[in-house]
Amino acid sequence: PLYQLGAEILAKADRTREAVGLLREGLDVIPPDKSLSTLYQACADLLATAGKTEEAVALLIRGIQVIPPEKNLFSLYIACADLLAKSGKRDDAVALLIRGIKVIQPEQNLFTLYQALSEVLCRIGNLTGAIEANLEGGKRIPAAFSSHKLLAAAMLLSAGSGNAVKLSEIVSTKTLDNRQVALGTLLQQQLQGDWSSAAN
Repeated sequence: PLYQLGAEILAKADRTREAVGLLREGLDVIPPDKSLSTLYQACADLLATAGKTEEAVALLIRGIQVIPPEKNLFSLYIACADLLAKSGKRDDAVALLIRGIKVIQPEQNLFTLYQALSEVLCRIGNLTGAIEANLEGGKRIPAAFSSHKLLAAAMLLSAGSGNAVKLSEIVSTKTLDNRQVALGTLLQQQLQGDWSSAAN
């Protein structure tokens, strides 16, 4: 978009305030269904880089409220949660992602919200919650929309935390395909110290 291009030129010339002003102008005139999410993200990035994290978060929240889910709304949830987490507001990041998960559909990159939620939960030491988030996403999202990545993450986190019971539960579910079962079996063998079987 022209607004974004103009803002990039201004930002490279160290005219950040003018770049933000131009993007805000674009946000006021471009309809929400016209790829507006990229302008929100660009403006929030400039604000965050300038140390105005709270203002960037507020802007992204505004975008979340006006952009339709099918117009890359997921990206604003991800960007906003990332800023919240980096500023120490990890509980707020978790709450935001949970709200987003209720709004975004599987075909709208829902798996990325589950991934982000899992990452934030890991950062705060809630591995059980992270595993459960991946499992919930893996069950809810069809295979065509990357559910396998969430199921693999759940198994890797279970193995990494030494939770053999949870790993066994996951491997025994009927929703896994052959490759996922193979991964789970390999991780089980490694947990048990059976390196000869794992190598095979």
